[in-house]
Amino acid sequence: MSESFSSYPMLTDDIYHAIGYVTEYPECTYTDNYEEFPLIIDGINGSASSFNGKIRDSRCAWYPDTRNLKVTKKCRLTSAYILFGLNGIASSNATLGVALRWISSKSDERGIIPIGALVRTDSTKEFQIEAVFDKGTLKGSLKLQTVLYLKDPGKATPAESHFAHQSGVILGILDQAELFIDGNGSIFPIVTIDEPGKSLWQVYYNESCDPLQDGFDSENVEIRLNRAHPNFDALRIDASISESPLFLEVISSALMVIVESAKESLGEDWNTTLSGDGYQSGSIAEAINYFVTRLQWDVSSPVNLAQSIKDFFEKNS
Repeated sequence: MSESFSSYPMLTDDIYHAIGYVTEYPECTYTDNYEEFPLIIDGINGSASSFNGKIRDSRCAWYPDTRNLKVTKKCRLTSAYILFGLNGIASSNATLGVALRWISSKSDERGIIPIGALVRTDSTKEFQIEAVFDKGTLKGSLKLQTVLYLKDPGKATPAESHFAHQSGVILGILDQAELFIDGNGSIFPIVTIDEPGKSLWQVYYNESCDPLQDGFDSENVEIRLNRAHPNFDALRIDASISESPLFLEVISSALMVIVESAKESLGEDWNTTLSGDGYQSGSIAEAINYFVTRLQWDVSSPVNLAQSIKDFFEKNS
C-alpha cells in the first residue's frame, strides 16, 4: 500500500503480499465511572485492512465530547525480513518502525503513535495496537492508518544507497480505516444537562442550519437529558437501552422529532436526500439517509416513523 511515487523504494503491492501482513478489525471502548464499556462498529464497508464504519453505543452513553475513545487491535507480519535488503524497502541493517497515524480533520487533531520496530532477523512479528483519545479530541470521523516508517537507516552498503536515509520518513501503509464518530457516524447525539424545573428531556435542532451542509453534531442537533429532573434516575442511562423502557421511549421520541425537523428544513430536497444525493459528508441530510437506507426507518408517515424507530431499538439493543 504505497502512499505515492518517490525517489526511494516504498511498500509495493507485491512486497505487501509477500510479508504476509494480517490485521484484525479494531475494538472500540470507552470509560464511564472507571468502568470500560464496548462500542459497536456498524455498517462496516470493506475488509479489515481497509474499511469504514460507524460507531454506536448500545448504552446511549458515549458521545465524543463527553467520553474518551479507546481503540485496540492486533496485527502481525509473517515474513518481515522481506522488507530488508536489495529487494525490500530498507537497507539490511536498518530498523523499520510500525506506528498508528491518526487524524480527525473536523477537529483539526492528528498524531502518530509508535507501536514497535522491525529488523532483518525478524520473521513473524506481532504487535498490539492501543490508542486512547481523550474526550473533546475527536469530531466527525477518526481516520486510522498503520504505517511503516524508517526508524533508523543503519549503514547502507554501496548497493543499498538508493534506499531512504532520513529517519521518520513513511515507507508505506499497512492498513487503514475510517470510523465515523458523530455526524453520519452516531445516531445518538445525547448530552446531559442540569436544569431544575425543566422537562426530563429536550431536543435541540438548529432551525437556521442547512441540513445539506451542516453537520449532524452538537452544534446543530442534540438530545438533552435533564439530570435535575426527579425522574432522571428512572432513565437508567448507564444500562442498555433494552433494560429501560422509559429511555427507549425518550430516545425514540427525540429521534422522531429530529427526523421530522430535518424533513421540514429540507423541503424540496427531502426526496433527493432519501436517494442519497446532494449533501455533504457528515451532514444532517447524510445522517437521515443513513437512518432510512441502513437502519430501515420508515419515513412515509409520522406514525410509521415512530414505530420503526422503536422497532429498531428493541431489535438492536
